[in-house]
This record gives sequence, structure tokens and C-alpha cells, in this order.
Amino acid sequence: MKQFFSLTILSLLALLYASTAYSYGFGDNWQYAQCSYKKSGKTVWVNYKHVGVDRMAPAGRQVVVWDHVYFHQKHLDSDPRWKWAVVADTFDAKATYLFMHLENVPNFQVGQDLYGQVIGTVADQGSNSHIHASYRGKPFNSSMSYKGALPPSICTDGRSGLPNYPEAFASPNSWVYQVY
Repeated sequence: MKQFFSLTILSLLALLYASTAYSYGFGDNWQYAQCSYKKSGKTVWVNYKHVGVDRMAPAGRQVVVWDHVYFHQKHLDSDPRWKWAVVADTFDAKATYLFMHLENVPNFQVGQDLYGQVIGTVADQGSNSHIHASYRGKPFNSSMSYKGALPPSICTDGRSGLPNYPEAFASPNSWVYQVY
């Protein structure tokens, strides 16, 4: 089953061979990271908030970009569960797109137009194989552009060293899904 999704306002199109199911949406509580705050003298733990959209997809399926975005870099996460990520810039390098949980990522040249290119395959994560896609409305930043989740505004102790959700990530409410 072919599926493409796009950021209609931002003009990103990506083609996936995937289902319409998703595991995490934008702003969902993300179970893999938490922060704490004090309430009435007690420590309260809360989950980070997800800053992209996760679409379930069979492992090994190709991910193809169908818009003019420009390769910035690929990154192998230090946590082996998350695999490879690809960051692409807009034409003016004022915003970035992130695709995570990939394998078989080619060696692109910095600045290479990714239009029509296979940027990798969906990584095998067992029954949770999926791709994470997000948009960040700021230029590339090595400490932010690869984030999949951020602490909520209630976690203001600053211990995480991260800005609060959503920072400059865009809500996928503007994403349109079509299944073929």
C-alpha cells in the first residue's frame, strides 16, 4: 500500500509504503523520556512531548522524498533502537526536516537536492517499525534538529538542558495523508 504525506503549508512531500496507523502524534506523551517538578513538596514525573509524527511502516520499505529539500547530514543515534536519521534543509536553510528510524541511508553530498531520492529504508524495530518525520522552523542546530521529543513547559527546572516543547517544531495538524 503506498502512502504519501505532506506538510501542505510547508510543501514537504514524502512517499512511504506504509499503513495509515501511527504510534505517536505531535504532542503525545512520549514514554521514553521523563522530567520532574515539585508539587506540594512531592516529585511529580511527566513524559516528554513528541515533536513529530510516527507512521507505522513495514521494515525495509523505501522512503522517498518528493519535494526539493536539501541534504544536510545523516546521523546514527547513540541509542541503537533509533537507528539512522536524515536532516534536510529548506532551499534557504531557514528550516529543517527530520526523518528518523532509517537504515540503508545513502551517502549524499551536503546540499544535494533529495527530490525523488530514496533516503533510506524503514528500520527493523520489530512490531514497532515506523518512520518519524518532523519539521523544525529554524536553521539546523546539532543539539536540537535530531530531537524526537522535548520536556513539557511544566518541567522548568532546566536540568534536561533542553528548551520546552514545542520549541520551533510544527504541529502536524497541517499534514495531509492520502493512501493509494
